[in-house]
Amino acid sequence: MNKIANTKRALGMSIVSLLLCFSMLVGTTFAWFTDSVTSGNNIIAAGNLDIELYHADNGTNGADERVDGSTVLFDDVDSDLWEPGAMAWERFTIKNEGSLALNYRFALNATNATVVDGVSFASVLKAAVVDENFDYTRANVEKIPTSAWKNIDEIEPMITELAFEAGATKTFGIVIWW
Repeated sequence: MNKIANTKRALGMSIVSLLLCFSMLVGTTFAWFTDSVTSGNNIIAAGNLDIELYHADNGTNGADERVDGSTVLFDDVDSDLWEPGAMAWERFTIKNEGSLALNYRFALNATNATVVDGVSFASVLKAAVVDENFDYTRANVEKIPTSAWKNIDEIEPMITELAFEAGATKTFGIVIWW
C-alpha cells in the first residue's frame, strides 16, 4: 500500500510540475506579443544611397562625363610628353542622387606610377584642389599658393566633406603639375 501511495504522490507532483512549466512558458510567450516600447520622436525610415561622380577636362570641352572603373582621368597631356611644366586638370562633380545624407572623404592616390632610376614619377608631381570656378590657365595655376600643393604620392585626404545632404552637389577641380 505504501508503494502505491508513493507512486500516486510522484505522479501528482510530476503533473503539477508540468502545469507550472507550461504556465511559465505561456506567460513568457504572451509577453513577447503584448510588450510595447516608445521611442519619443524617433522615426525609422528606409532610403537609398546613390552617389555619382562626374568629371570634365580639356578633352570633353567642359561636358560632364560619368566616372566609372574604366574612365581615364588626367589625360590632357600625352603620357610621352610629361616633362617639367606639364599640367593636367579635372573638374569633378559629386552628386548625391539618393535620399540619404552621407559623410565622405575624397583622396587622390597615385597608382602604378612609373619608376625611373629608383624615383617614383608620382613623387615629382604636385596636385592642388581648386574652386569650381577656377580658370584652368597656366597663369592661374602658377598663382596657386605653395601651401595648396601636395605630392600626389602622399596618402592623405585632400578634401573632406562632412555634411553632404540628399540631393546636394559639390564641384571642385584638381590640377596636377610637374
